[in-house]
Amino acid sequence: MSKIHVIDRMHQRRGVAGLALDQGEAAMREKGDAAMVVSWVEGKGSPGPFYLARGYQLTGSSSRARRW
Repeated sequence: MSKIHVIDRMHQRRGVAGLALDQGEAAMREKGDAAMVVSWVEGKGSPGPFYLARGYQLTGSSSRARRW
């Protein structure tokens, strides 16, 4: 299991998370993984809208998945 770390609030909205996610997804594809699962806590400042905009889908559980 790979981990992607949280982007500090002072660095958000600058493209850092998008670049990190792109690199993480590329590395997982290279390894042959078919999907990536992320999770987050709902509430103010939640990254949920970011992941949904990137193509991740709600699964009905605490994890959200994107298949490629």
